[in-house]
Amino acid sequence: MMKKTRLKLSEDTIRELCGCWEELSASERSARVEHAARDCCVTSGTVYRRVKEYRERGRSLSERRTDKSSPRILDAESLEVCVKKVMGLKAIDPYKPNKRIANPNKCMSTSRAIEILERMGEIPAGVLTARTVNRWANIWGITVRNICSASPAVKLVSHHPNHVHVIDFSVCEQYYLRDEDGKVIQRPFTYKNKPNEAKQKIWSFSLVDHYTGANFIKYFLSPGESSDMLFQGLVEAWSKKDDSQFPFHGTPRILYADKGSALRSERIQNLLHALGVEPITHMPGNPRAKGMVESSFKHLQTQFETKLRLLPAMSIDELNDRAYNWLIHHNWSAKSGEEKTRFAMWQGITNEQLLEMPNMDVLRKVTASHEIRTVDAYCSISLNGEKYGVPEILMGKKVRVWHNMDGGISVQDIQTGEVHPTEDIRRAVFGTFNAHKKSEVERRQDAAISEADDIRKRIRPEHLLYDTPNMHAFPKEGSPIEVDSELAPKVFGTHFESMYQAKLAIADELRINLGDLPGWMLEEIEAALEVTLEREKVMEIAKYVGELVAQRGAV
Repeated sequence: MMKKTRLKLSEDTIRELCGCWEELSASERSARVEHAARDCCVTSGTVYRRVKEYRERGRSLSERRTDKSSPRILDAESLEVCVKKVMGLKAIDPYKPNKRIANPNKCMSTSRAIEILERMGEIPAGVLTARTVNRWANIWGITVRNICSASPAVKLVSHHPNHVHVIDFSVCEQYYLRDEDGKVIQRPFTYKNKPNEAKQKIWSFSLVDHYTGANFIKYFLSPGESSDMLFQGLVEAWSKKDDSQFPFHGTPRILYADKGSALRSERIQNLLHALGVEPITHMPGNPRAKGMVESSFKHLQTQFETKLRLLPAMSIDELNDRAYNWLIHHNWSAKSGEEKTRFAMWQGITNEQLLEMPNMDVLRKVTASHEIRTVDAYCSISLNGEKYGVPEILMGKKVRVWHNMDGGISVQDIQTGEVHPTEDIRRAVFGTFNAHKKSEVERRQDAAISEADDIRKRIRPEHLLYDTPNMHAFPKEGSPIEVDSELAPKVFGTHFESMYQAKLAIADELRINLGDLPGWMLEEIEAALEVTLEREKVMEIAKYVGELVAQRGAV
């Protein structure tokens, strides 16, 4: 049986029926309608409805516009470019790693974005409306919510236990171990986003084996993430434990973490390079990249740290002991959807896959890192907020501070290369004498000063004169500078410009201040200047006034 091809009930068919509708009888109308319905594979009711619409309105409502679902204001290509610019301006955040805003609900309006782009000349002015842009952005899938949605991800897998380890840091829910006054904290919980009550916070270091989900937790008391915390956490996690209940140990092939400053430190880089571990970092602002360790933090917070509300830890050692007990229980339980426990899965590792940590002496040589410090007047250096004493011979010098594998710190004199261990800072109570013993270098320095003081006493002025060379220069005539100022005497030809300029000339000639002269003498000078401002006459007046001043001692 052949399948009928469905034809469209065209406008021409309806128009033809309506043209002869009044001339046809009821039976003829019914026959024509059934014939049209059969040809177009529609019901007779559909044909009757279309005929009624056409007869009432002159056209069929079921017929769509020919340009429906296509842009009319601009061509499709130009409109798409404009919509991309508007939606991109709404969704961009240049300070995020992926350049996208975090919350699509907190973006500028479409009308505001159109206004900005029109002022910049990026889109034609007065053409687009917010409703049009939003509609086409929704059709093309470039709304702000589409742009900011998570991109498709690929699930990462590891091949065997200890293939990939994932690490991260987090703040403990107890947050502080002590109040700012030094007393042990008694309240069970502290809001971690409040202003700091103490410099030292409780940080948790978490390491998860990607293949088995085996977890290792270590708590530290520190102002923030540091290379020391990461170093101690990695070494303790990868070292073999003297406990058969915690078999997890060994170094991985790959270490996966975020781009923290601790991982980029020289000390950690030396450790990973020496152990043959490849560090891989993920893009900032992408927590799902290490979702396994985030999940471990969730288990830690819900199953262990919630108990700190009932009984807070009094010391960091107590907190680590309680965490170790929880880790044994957690790792000997199965993950959701797994039959074997985490440690049972980890014990399937082969001898070739299990890489043992070398001994401490070897690691101390290959992982030591240094920082440059200057020894202060108290023979101490600052490092990570702590003060360390050094030998007196290093006072004022630049030294390299080495972080040893065992956690110790040594300093190396940059000039001589000698290495010295750190020591306690020397302190003395007022009234006691506890000065540093002078070294051989300091004694030589004191002798140099003493000799220089004896020489200073014998120095004479002639000893400090320079030997001047027998060099002479030819005299040169320069060009005089014409001073353009109202206070300077101006001469135009043989006459002064005004009485004021003439008075300035007299004062300059006599090198006196005319204001210091008696009033009768000033009246005589002004009377003489009212008669003439000729330069020669003014100079004669100045000569007369000078003689009169000399005789009477007026000034």
